[in-house]
Formats: sequence, C-alpha cells, structure tokens
Amino acid sequence: MRWILCVLAGAVVIALAAGPVAAQVTLMPHEDTLIVPPEGGDVAWDIVITNPYNQLFEVDLWTFVTAPGGGVVEPLMLIEGAVFNEQMEVIINNAMFPVPGWAPSGQYSFTFNIGTFPVNPVIQRSFTFEKQAGGDNEIPHGVWPPPRVPSVVIH
Repeated sequence: MRWILCVLAGAVVIALAAGPVAAQVTLMPHEDTLIVPPEGGDVAWDIVITNPYNQLFEVDLWTFVTAPGGGVVEPLMLIEGAVFNEQMEVIINNAMFPVPGWAPSGQYSFTFNIGTFPVNPVIQRSFTFEKQAGGDNEIPHGVWPPPRVPSVVIH
C-alpha cells in the first residue's frame, strides 16, 4: 500500500491509490496519571479517531513507549487492518497501560500510531509521562503488560 501524507485545512490527509482519505486524531492523556509512583501504576488516556470524508480506509493502529534511555517497548497494543468507514468516529475512553514498578525512573514518551505496522506510521500522536525513582525500579525484568481498553464507542 502506498501512502502520501499532506496537511489540508488543518487535517492530516492520507492519500492512497484509491484517492485522498483523511483521519483526524486527538490523543488526550489523563493529567492526574502522568506521574507514576516508584511501585508502578497506570497511565490513562482517551483518543478520538475520525474519518470525516466519504471514503473508507484500512490501517494498522499500534502504540509504543520510549524509555528514558531511548529504548523502545513496542508494540504495547497492535490492531492490524482496522477499517474506518465513511463518516466514522471511534472514541476510546479511559484506556490505560500499566507501568511496572521495575521500569527505570525518568521521562517516557507514549506514542499512538496509525499507518502500516511496523515501518510506516503515517499519523503519530504522543505525550510524555514520568516514572518516579525508588524501590527496585532500576532493575528491568519481565515484559510490559498490554494496555486495557474498557470503553470503545463507534459512531
């Protein structure tokens, strides 16, 4: 699949072989979860993905976290072949991803991608959060648990 990216009237427009397709994406972290205590905790977020036009498109959706040292934990969530119909809006509320207690302290970046996994993110939205120092969090072990998505609304 061939993608071309441009900005048209403030919207990110994805051009496919079939013609222009647009996705408007708003990622909103819950501010009260952006400081993770030493023992770990959840970072919560909402996202709205809108296809405001009269053409469907199919994309992959995935998330990853970039750690303080630049290492990447990917993918935390992967949905391949998501189809967005004409005039469709998807709202994900109160999604959470657990940050383990053993995760190193420092500033992290959470990124939500839309495109072709894993090499071609066409749309990226991200925010930063902090993991506080203390306890055994300087000795990484295990794998990051996947996000939890308790509420999805499709219009």
